[in-house]
Amino acid sequence: MGGCCAIYEIDPEVQSQINGQFSNNSVKFVVYPLSKEVKIEQGKSEGVAFAIKNTESTQGVFEYSVHASKLDDKCLERFSLEKANNLIVSGGTTRNIVLNAGKKMDEAVLIKFEIQENTPLCDIEYKVDVKKDNAIYGQTDFKLKIVS
Repeated sequence: MGGCCAIYEIDPEVQSQINGQFSNNSVKFVVYPLSKEVKIEQGKSEGVAFAIKNTESTQGVFEYSVHASKLDDKCLERFSLEKANNLIVSGGTTRNIVLNAGKKMDEAVLIKFEIQENTPLCDIEYKVDVKKDNAIYGQTDFKLKIVS
């Protein structure tokens, strides 16, 4: 698995790269790093950026939630989806994001993970479920690789 470049904050360069992805009018979501694969070392607190664009013709109120959906085989015995969900310390769910038709979030959200020194080395897939006006708008995903 590739992946790199977890982020500590959403700086202007990261926001610019996210904004660039939305130039394609059909893109609903952006996860940064753009590879949608990120490595975080044990003992670190870092994350990924996430943003939504309203590609529909009406204003809407958006919300999203992040949850672990799959663990690789090597850590199934020592880890669980529940524990993987508990690694998310901020940005794991947000409500009341009002977006006009064709508009994107002004600022991406940092989905931040806190990886303890004793967290098993593991590859975890996370899903991001997005709703618009309480109806399913779509889903995207990203992978987290815990490294030493």
